Amino acid sequence: MSEHIKIHQKFCDRLKEETPPTGKLQEDHLKQPVSELLKNFACLYGKKLTTHTEQHHRAYKVRPDISVYAGKLICGHVELKNPRTGVVDARDFTGRYLEQWKRLSNLPNILYTNGHEWALYRSGELDGEIIRFSKDSVLHGKGSVDADNVRKLGQCLTDFLQWQPNTPHEPPRLAEHLAHLTRILRGEAEVALKRGNSKVSELRTDLEKFFAPDIEGVDVADAIAQTVTYSLLLARLEGAKDLSPNVAAEVLGENNKVLALLLRLFGEAKEELRTGYGLLQRSLESLDVGKFSKTSGMGLYFYEDFLKAYDPKLSKDKGIYYTPKEIVRLQARLAEGILEEHFGKAEGFASKDVVLLDPAVGTGAYLIEALHQGMERIAERAGKAEVPAYAREMMKNMHGIESLVGPYIVAQIQLSKAFLEYQTDGVDTGDIKPNIYLGDTLSSPYQNPKGQGALFYRSLTEEQEKVRRIKIEEEVLVCLGNPPYDRQNISPDDANKHRKGGWVRFGDDIEGEGKSEKQGETPILETFLRPAKKKKKGVHLKSLYNDYVYFWRWALWRLFEQQNCGGVISFITASSYLRGPGFVGMREEMRRAFDELWIFDLGGDSIGARKSANVFAIRTPVAIAIGYSGKGKQRTKPARVRYVRIPGEKREEKLQALEKIKRLDDEESLSALGLEWRDCPQEWHAHFTPAGTGAFFDYPTLKDLFPWDHSGVLFKRTWTIGETEEVLERRWKRLVEAPVEERAKLFRETSDRKISYATEDMVPGGNESSIQDLDDDAPPPLIQNYSFRSFDNRYALIDARLCSRLRSDLWHSFSDKQVFFTFLQTEVFGEGPAISATPYLPDMDHFRGRGGRTAPLYRDKDAKEPNITPGLLDLLAKQYNTDITAEDLAAYVYALLGGQSYTKVFW
Repeated sequence: MSEHIKIHQKFCDRLKEETPPTGKLQEDHLKQPVSELLKNFACLYGKKLTTHTEQHHRAYKVRPDISVYAGKLICGHVELKNPRTGVVDARDFTGRYLEQWKRLSNLPNILYTNGHEWALYRSGELDGEIIRFSKDSVLHGKGSVDADNVRKLGQCLTDFLQWQPNTPHEPPRLAEHLAHLTRILRGEAEVALKRGNSKVSELRTDLEKFFAPDIEGVDVADAIAQTVTYSLLLARLEGAKDLSPNVAAEVLGENNKVLALLLRLFGEAKEELRTGYGLLQRSLESLDVGKFSKTSGMGLYFYEDFLKAYDPKLSKDKGIYYTPKEIVRLQARLAEGILEEHFGKAEGFASKDVVLLDPAVGTGAYLIEALHQGMERIAERAGKAEVPAYAREMMKNMHGIESLVGPYIVAQIQLSKAFLEYQTDGVDTGDIKPNIYLGDTLSSPYQNPKGQGALFYRSLTEEQEKVRRIKIEEEVLVCLGNPPYDRQNISPDDANKHRKGGWVRFGDDIEGEGKSEKQGETPILETFLRPAKKKKKGVHLKSLYNDYVYFWRWALWRLFEQQNCGGVISFITASSYLRGPGFVGMREEMRRAFDELWIFDLGGDSIGARKSANVFAIRTPVAIAIGYSGKGKQRTKPARVRYVRIPGEKREEKLQALEKIKRLDDEESLSALGLEWRDCPQEWHAHFTPAGTGAFFDYPTLKDLFPWDHSGVLFKRTWTIGETEEVLERRWKRLVEAPVEERAKLFRETSDRKISYATEDMVPGGNESSIQDLDDDAPPPLIQNYSFRSFDNRYALIDARLCSRLRSDLWHSFSDKQVFFTFLQTEVFGEGPAISATPYLPDMDHFRGRGGRTAPLYRDKDAKEPNITPGLLDLLAKQYNTDITAEDLAAYVYALLGGQSYTKVFW
């Protein structure tokens, strides 16, 4: 104990000597004394420590002040607080301390101290008690030390230095554990990327080219973090006990050449990723692989559990929503039935010439289910003895492409595990590996990948060549999956944003290196776009710029244009293509490609007027589509499209219903569920919903009466809309009186409206100075009544500099004689009014806070040119033998649709 007291007294004396009596006191004054205390304490037990002190920098989002190593292994971290003002009790944290705590609380072993108070935290939980010297060590030096607090602090430091990772082996808990550590690694990578002279930033070019062309800045950091985590996990599961970069890469070896190379590259930057890599290394080295293997395995939802803890927003941004097993089983079950009935494949997926592809494989759910169903069929028809050989053959015929490294690795592990279930012990299966490729399905099938470093380039090329071959060489008979859903909204004049869709959207005329034999050909997405443009529905095309649409177009090209053997496609995606006006070309192309197409409408609109349960944790309605085409399908004959809507107030009810459907022609099961297949119209552009019957479907639409409709005004900033004129005047004054460097933040810049933007001929606000050039006494723009929502009239600053879409056509028709009707065009109505009216300029979301259209009563502000189909008023006047005015027709329409009875009757 005397030795313990001496080193603590020495520590406190040094604090007193080196701490300035006055002036600003920082945590940095503690770095060297605390580091020496830890080293001296460890020496008492024959241990040698090394410490790394981190330079204070506001960009370091996760690095604590001191990293402590025992040998080469990280032991823990120390976070220092200001000796005069800092607190170490997390319950007392406020402001920046609290924000920092939220980031650091996931560290498994971190010691907080301000010199005279000490607290040890394990994954955010206080371990033991908060220890305090009897007096302030900065003021009193060794006089603050007594035997009791030395004993308590000695035990605290012993616990800190003897930390051993407690890595969970249950898949959900392991996923959450790794997510926290990966987030720390990502923070370090973000910082390194911001420094132009870092090792990580030197890798940026190759990483961007490899992972995806649309990755920018922080996404590269995410790619690094996830790649390291899942590569180390895979190496550990394949037997690596030492997860230092080169050793782990050696274990990954030939079967995962690209991952092995990436690990070696990251190893060169290990010092810049020290905290995150060290914690992941120690945690995974302590993973009990035996216990992990005895559980239910990694689980198809491991990556989903990981993302929930790691970055929920990333899941949404990437459109990653993992598919319920009932849906996977249904799609696979129905596809296998089509193979047997229409292609003569009695052995289903296990037939030797059936090649199966999932172009967005995720964690491999569809391939694994296909393997299970195929082997079940073989066991029933040929006997269990035949299963191992068929499984080996089937593994060669199944392929999956994935652009995210996490699910890519999980898919390999899971599919390998499923395959081994059908193998006899002792049989050599070493040459049979899952055909899971890390790549971009939507990239060009004709261009070689682009890289920089020679070694990296070769490995990248080998991997991407495998992806390229599956795109154009194999005869793929079945394409199954759940493509990502991500609608991209980018202003047309924003040249600085990458537009997704790759080769599908742009063809090979993509800026960059390399030419191909297909250079200059029309991008295949044009077949979806062209019919809408011809029908003057171009305003709706923005809905097609979505990942799931690109994947549908790619699959149709791959199975029915790149080969002539026919095939089966089944995707579960957003259901907007069933009815959306912009999707006429997509529906036409699907009718041309398929012989028959079946639609399972699962609903799931949680923000619409008639809400229904969604099978995913999203608010967008979804549908399953499954279609097939035989060899040499005649594209001049439209497919037969059949539709069924799966009811259910709860998600579980819908999934249970799907489990009961065994075949597409299973009328008995459908009837027991109270369902039946209904035929959709055969017109090329018609909805993928049943044709209505009865007089209602002969009634004119609003567009038949008021042919000119338009989107409402879109500001993209809410401060320009207020309850009173005075509120808007105050907001404007605050903006122009702010320093120029603060105006952008107050203004709420978007890609199409910056404070440097000056209008020219747009009205009103034409020929004005930019916001950044305004004097601090500049008067506000025109303040005018504005119809924000139905029955919610406000005021707005009407100025093209402030408004992303002022809708000059509507503005030119606006006057005190005008009436604007707003309504929904394609979406489902609730039980309220079907139309709304306002005398003021309406917001784009005026009708019900989410989309809609606007039809002015007049085309001009003088109210001389009614927005009514020519000849209609004369026809009505003749029919009723009296003059009919535009106002008469408008009053009739509003009376009919503006109450609640219309939607109740015709729902």
